[in-house]
Amino acid sequence: MSVRTWLLSPLIALAVTLAAAPIAHAGTYPVYGCQTPTGGTAPMDHWSFSPDVNRNNIYDYWADECPGRVRMWMSATHWHPDGDVAEATFNAPANTTIASYTLTRAVRVVSQDGYYYQAWDLSAGQWHLVDGCPRAANCGDIGDYTNHSAASDRFTHVAESGTTEIALKLVCGNGNGCPAEPGGTSASLELFQSVISLEDNYAPQLVGTPTGPLVTPGALLSGIVPVSLAATDRGGGVYDALVEVDGRVIQTQALDGNGGLCQSPFLVAAPCLGSASGTLYVDTRALADGAHSLVLLVGDPAGNLTTWGPITIETINSPCSPFPAAGGLQLQSRFAVVVRRRERIRKRVRIVRQVRLVDHLNADFLQRPTVLGRLLTTAGQPVGDAPVCVAAQTNLPGAPLRVVGELNTGGSGVFSHRLAPGPSRTIYFIHRVLGGAVYDAVTITVRVPVRVHVQHRTLHNGQVMTWTGHLPGPVPPGLLALMQVSRGSYWQTFEQVAVAPKGGWIGRYRFRLTTGVQRYRFRLLVPHQAGYPYAANASAPFTETVIG
Repeated sequence: MSVRTWLLSPLIALAVTLAAAPIAHAGTYPVYGCQTPTGGTAPMDHWSFSPDVNRNNIYDYWADECPGRVRMWMSATHWHPDGDVAEATFNAPANTTIASYTLTRAVRVVSQDGYYYQAWDLSAGQWHLVDGCPRAANCGDIGDYTNHSAASDRFTHVAESGTTEIALKLVCGNGNGCPAEPGGTSASLELFQSVISLEDNYAPQLVGTPTGPLVTPGALLSGIVPVSLAATDRGGGVYDALVEVDGRVIQTQALDGNGGLCQSPFLVAAPCLGSASGTLYVDTRALADGAHSLVLLVGDPAGNLTTWGPITIETINSPCSPFPAAGGLQLQSRFAVVVRRRERIRKRVRIVRQVRLVDHLNADFLQRPTVLGRLLTTAGQPVGDAPVCVAAQTNLPGAPLRVVGELNTGGSGVFSHRLAPGPSRTIYFIHRVLGGAVYDAVTITVRVPVRVHVQHRTLHNGQVMTWTGHLPGPVPPGLLALMQVSRGSYWQTFEQVAVAPKGGWIGRYRFRLTTGVQRYRFRLLVPHQAGYPYAANASAPFTETVIG
């Protein structure tokens, strides 16, 4: 949106209905145990160990030796009763379920003595066996104890919908109990890393309404501006707040770090606080002066989002800004265009030079037209020796307003400014007054300069014609130029040329069907294209001789 369009549009900030709306996401977030993705120590607090105290067995053990491993074993130096179970469990926190998990583990059991290993998960009140080293199969071990990155160590499982618990078990399944073997091998499970993906279907909810200058209706914003908000979440907790301006996220910040736990990678099952609040500081200097659409978002670890807005905010950081519009004076500006008019006087023709004033001009790239203007009171009296700032905005969506000059009015309130070469743009002439600015603007549409350098002007059939050139920036992705040949009454496109990001281009065409001696007229056309601040233009026609 241009500055002029913005000024002519009604402010809608007060008319917007503010709402906090959850975005359905049903996302997941991974929780690491024993080892982080980079090999650091991850706590095992979200796992719990249960020796089989119901059978008065105190010879089942659990040892946290992370980041290397967690060991669970049933001591071989003591007898274990039939049905004795050493068990490690993981429970999904409230309002989450287990979507999938990867366990990097190695297992060693003594099947001939009646020991075996099982992994179960629980969904809809039913336990499901998902992994094991069964006695019936005479299984002795799984994985590689000496190589934690071995493929055989990794067990990955996609859980049933609604899974809430994982249980890893070492079991004595011998009817007479499992005998003691002093000096023998203990049944053991070594867990090197757990990665559990938790599904969270609940988006955060805002508490009240965000407050602060950033969201104050009608405020003119400059510099760094705060906004405060609070939220709750039923799953992994309140993770972060985001500031989105004109559809682009410009800032992301944790509302409460929860002592360092509320950050990725997540090392506990519920890493963030269920209720959090904080203040974000938004640097409006990174935004172009004018109106912008603002949306605030709050997310949880799974990426579920709640939005607030949109509202319209107004930024003003440049001392050469037309915001806000003020009264009391009037500023006028127009291009001065010299025209010629013929008059018949006494049977002779006389050329009279005139100056026509226009607010829109079609020009060539190197043309440097002059703008004439004046500053007047509302009663039409000139305002002399007054500062006027000159700013330009390239004809591109979201282009900033850039200061290009400063001048003063003369004694009669008149000023002039000669433009430099450049793209299509709108030029603003601004005089600041108490409480705002008075301004006027003119628009120049610039034809893109197109020149073609030809490698050879005479070729034989079968040879390649090569054209090169350069176009001014900024060049958008996908910009094309068209190689054309004259067909007498029209120009026919026979090849498209891609323009490089820095503006250079190379066009090639191989002659294959030319017979005799032919003289072709060519040109390169650059049509107007979205994202390119120039009007269409073509090179001067040139002739190429081809001998068949």
